[in-house]
Amino acid sequence: MNKYFLEMWLAWRYIKAKHREGFISVSALFSFLGIFIGVASLIIIISIMDGYERDFISRMLGINGHITVIDPPDPKNLLMDIKKLPNVNFAAEVLFENGIIASKYNSKGVFIRCMEFVDIMEKPIISGDVKNINEEFGIILGEEVAMEINAKVGDSIKLISTMIDTSAIASIPRSKTFKVSAIFNSGMHEYDSTTVFIPLKYGKMLFLNSKEEFGYIEVITKDISLIDSVVSQILNIDRSLEVVDWKRSNRALTDAIEMERNVMFFILFLIIIVASFNMISAITMMVQSKNKEIAILKIMGMESISIMRIFLFSGCIICFSATFLGMLFGIIVTLNLENIKFFIESMLSITIFDPQVYFLKNIPVKLSPLTVVYICMLSSCISILSALYPSFKASRKMPVSILRDDL
Repeated sequence: MNKYFLEMWLAWRYIKAKHREGFISVSALFSFLGIFIGVASLIIIISIMDGYERDFISRMLGINGHITVIDPPDPKNLLMDIKKLPNVNFAAEVLFENGIIASKYNSKGVFIRCMEFVDIMEKPIISGDVKNINEEFGIILGEEVAMEINAKVGDSIKLISTMIDTSAIASIPRSKTFKVSAIFNSGMHEYDSTTVFIPLKYGKMLFLNSKEEFGYIEVITKDISLIDSVVSQILNIDRSLEVVDWKRSNRALTDAIEMERNVMFFILFLIIIVASFNMISAITMMVQSKNKEIAILKIMGMESISIMRIFLFSGCIICFSATFLGMLFGIIVTLNLENIKFFIESMLSITIFDPQVYFLKNIPVKLSPLTVVYICMLSSCISILSALYPSFKASRKMPVSILRDDL
């Protein structure tokens, strides 16, 4: 019989404890469950965090530009120069302001983005009816803004500016009536509930003192990874420019997401660490209960390294089976997370994923094969290392001392 096959057969037998050694089986079961839950939880949570980060950034950049140039000194020539840069996909003049939107039913404060409608159509967020997008007095509303003020495509609404026109008679805020041209759904509650788009020339009329005044330049690169390169190219045009990329303008948010991801990984990884301590105790008790067998095997000529491998294989069986099943369970739950969420919410009448809190309307998931492999390898390595010490101690036991202690 092959010695490795014999060692694995003995390892499997030792895991299946007899009734008088029942606690060993219980301890091994706890080790198994700890690793299983740890691996599955890590895969599910990290996939959600990665998906949230991916969707949040992609949807946020669907509304905002990758780069913003603030108060450029020679805006028109600079805009032409930026459009010529090789890695720039889109560049346009924009204006950002706050105001109040009012229909005949309701009113609310909104964030107003003023752009040429031709430029708005370059953005990936428009998913409403856009057949009237080029109407002169058109306005595009976020889906939840439209619901809150009870407006639909074709309705007339009034936009009130924060700028005040003062005359000898009274001070009156600037306002203009627009017709709803389209309603967009970005998939992000924060934008759908606060953002509207209007033509740039009317934005200047409402918020600037002259049509010749310039707002900002918004730039979208061909890929997010090229942002730093494009920022450097813009600064090479004029070193005095104030250039802000999306990471800088949202640093607190992106740092918070990254920190939360790392903290969640660490907390869930502690489950695997605790399971590893259970593994140490399980293998140690297994060694103690098998003292006589170890003595007999050594007397029959089995080498110390083989004794060590027997108990190491026992740890590996627990570890690999728990890791594999935990991986399968984690992947299955991750791929069906939206259905599971819907089922729990229907059964318990609760809201698990509130879009007003998380900014996204569905649970985002990004299942990365590399992340799954990394988690499984990390779990396996720590579990095997945990089994290494008690296995080594078993191999050092001397038959004479074992038999003498049992007399």
